[in-house]
Amino acid sequence: MKVTSRSVTNFWWQRPDLGYRQGRLQFAGNDLSRLAESGGTPLYAYSARRIRANLDRLRGALAKRVRTHRIFYAMKSNRHLPVLCALRAHGGCGVDVCSPEELLLARQCGFREADISYTGTAMSEDDARCLAAH
Repeated sequence: MKVTSRSVTNFWWQRPDLGYRQGRLQFAGNDLSRLAESGGTPLYAYSARRIRANLDRLRGALAKRVRTHRIFYAMKSNRHLPVLCALRAHGGCGVDVCSPEELLLARQCGFREADISYTGTAMSEDDARCLAAH
């Protein structure tokens, strides 16, 4: 859907990497309509640059208020491999996992055991054995 310049105003959610350009919705330099046409819908679009910027902003805010801190990304919120790999590559962030499968996925993405926090309930004996191995 093309939006005419007359119908586009400065929406509250627009920012340099997200907004209408020449009547087309753009995110991280990509035309979202074209991505949806080529890959289908629903479409989930992520920006490694935006992920890094958000992590840096959080790290900066914590550094001003808290002497010692560690940041752990809640993996259950999004297990998409490129998101996890972007977090791992940028550094300064661990992951919080809730299952042995998430633990193994975090390890596959390169997170060290020391950078993984486990939050779980109702673990089976198999889960406990897997976790104990890491």
